[in-house]
Parts: sequence; C-alpha cells; structure tokens
Amino acid sequence: MKHRTDIKYLMELLWQKRTFVVGFTSIVAIISIVVSLIMPVWYRATAVIMPPSSEPTSMGIGSLLSGLPMGGFGLDAQSQATNNYMSILQSRTLNSEVIHRFDLLNEYQSEDFDRALEELAGHTKFIIRDEGTISISVYDRDQDEVADMANYYVVQLDSINKQLTMEKARNNRIFIETRVNQVYAEAAEAEDALQKFQEATGTFALQVQTEETIRALALLDAQVIEKEIELDYMLSTLNPDHPDVKYKRKEIESLRESLKRFISGSKVGEVISTLDKVPEYTVDYARLFREVEAKNAVLTFLLPEYEQARIQEAKDSPTTQVLDAATRPYRKSKPFRALIVVLSTMVAFFISTYTVIFLDRHFGSGSGNIE
Repeated sequence: MKHRTDIKYLMELLWQKRTFVVGFTSIVAIISIVVSLIMPVWYRATAVIMPPSSEPTSMGIGSLLSGLPMGGFGLDAQSQATNNYMSILQSRTLNSEVIHRFDLLNEYQSEDFDRALEELAGHTKFIIRDEGTISISVYDRDQDEVADMANYYVVQLDSINKQLTMEKARNNRIFIETRVNQVYAEAAEAEDALQKFQEATGTFALQVQTEETIRALALLDAQVIEKEIELDYMLSTLNPDHPDVKYKRKEIESLRESLKRFISGSKVGEVISTLDKVPEYTVDYARLFREVEAKNAVLTFLLPEYEQARIQEAKDSPTTQVLDAATRPYRKSKPFRALIVVLSTMVAFFISTYTVIFLDRHFGSGSGNIE
C-alpha cells in the first residue's frame, strides 16, 4: 500500500475525485459571481486641502501660546493646527450636519442617529499625507451625490474652524481690552497725582540724569507688569503646574531681583544722594514721574496688541485652502468583483481538496467515496 502522503498518490486521489473538486469549486465560483453582481456599488470622491496656516494671530501676547508645546507633547503650531482640522472632521457636530444635509438617515435606513454616525464614519477617510496635505474621502452609493458630500465636508470644516478661530480671537481681544482699560485708569490716576503734586509744590522738572535713571526704573517696572500680564494670559489657558507657567514665574522673579539690584546699585545711589540734598518734595516728584512713565510704557506694549486682536476678531477670510475639489467619480470604488470571485474560487478549491484528503486518511479510499 502506498504511503498516503506520497505526491503521486495524492494526485491520483484528486484525479479520482475530480468530479467533486471541480463541481464544488464551480458551484462556489458561480455563487460568488452572482453575489458580487448583486452587491451594491459604491463610489468614492476625494477632496484635498492644504495644511492650515501656522501664522500667529498676533505679534506678542496673542501668539504667546502658539509657540508653546501643547499639552506637553511638543507639537509645533503647524502640527497642532493640522490636528485641530482632523478633530473637527471627526467631530459629531460636523458629521451631524452631513447626515442632515444629505438625509443619510433615510439612505442608511436607520432611525438611530448614533448608528447613522457610526455608519457614516465607516464610509469616510481623513488622511494626513506625507507632504502635509489632508485628503477627505467619502464613499456613497449615489454617483452624483458623493462628490457633493466630500466638498460639503470642506465647507463645514472651514465654517466650524472659522467660528472657533473668531471665538479665540474674541477671548483674546476681551482679555487685552480689560488690561488696557485697567492700565488706562491707572495711568490717568498717576498723571492726575503728578499734576496735583506739581501744582501744589511748583516742581515741574528734575535734572536730566535723574530723569533718565527714573525712566530706566520705570522700564524695568513695565517689564515686570508685561510679564505678569503674559502670565495671566497663560494661566487662562494652561495649568498652573505647566512647565512654561513655572518658567514665566521664574522670569518675573528674576526681573524683580534685577529691579532691586538696580535700585541698590551705585548709579541709583548717586542719584538718591543727590536727591537728599534737595527738598523732600523732589523725591516725591521722582516717584510720581516714575509711575507715569511705567504706565505709559505698558500702554505702548498693549495698544498694538489690542488693535491686532480687534483685526483678528473681525477677520472673515476662509481658513481652509482647497488644493483639489472633489469631482464626480466615473468608476466604482467597490465591490472588487474580480477579487471576490478569484478568492472565493481559490478557497473553494482548497476546501474541496482538503475534504478529499481528510476523508481518505480517516476512512480509507473505499469509505471516502464521495462521488
């Protein structure tokens, strides 16, 4: 008796059972052809957009956070903006708009909105390509509507992103506006106090070197105030324990130490020594003059930021740049009929072959007669 794993024996066995093998394989092939022909045809439309611009919204305070590592993950502004786009595309808000706009509840024959969202998610692909562009692909059975769906994603992406950008700009403007009004009030009080002092004492000027020293002190004061404003802005967005918040606090402490050393330095000491030789009201005048200079320096820093924030808030230009708009597809995307038929036929052939060998090994050629 021949060994049952002998190649020649197996070939003879398969030839003997060829009717079963060919018949089973042919039946499966025919069924796969029929199934592939009755399967619904799906079309794909793809829109490609350019990566979002990483330009800062402002030259100072408004862009303070744009260069910080977001969430501690070290993302630059460009990567963060791209991730924001992807988050919007996958958001429930945008996809709900698509479902309502194209009546997908009826198309998907679903009364459950959450299931419709899940099905729509299975029919969309959002990919960040190697060159940085973002492709938005939509699959649908309507050849004429699928391109409109892909382009509608782009429209809604721009609308939602514009709304979020304007909201951020509005918050930025409100924050800076509050500080501007506060500093305006403080500057007015300082100027009124200086004016009253001048009118009461008749003191209207100091020696040039004294005024220059006072201006230097005022600039240091202004830097401390500016850094404190930046810290307040960071705390409105970041956690108090964030490394950049801690760094900003150390920076403020360093400036305050510099201010103390400057006041106790020899140059200022000489000025104070000079002031000791003049009436006491001259020292008061110097302090008032320094306060006015400090507030004006802060306003010089804040006013351009405020104007930039107002411009950004009023900006209504598109936020997305379309590289390729979706167009009506002329070829189906799926099903892959030829692949379905080939794979089904191959699987059927292997199953029938294995069945013949299995029966022969366990029941013998006499018992395994399946023809």
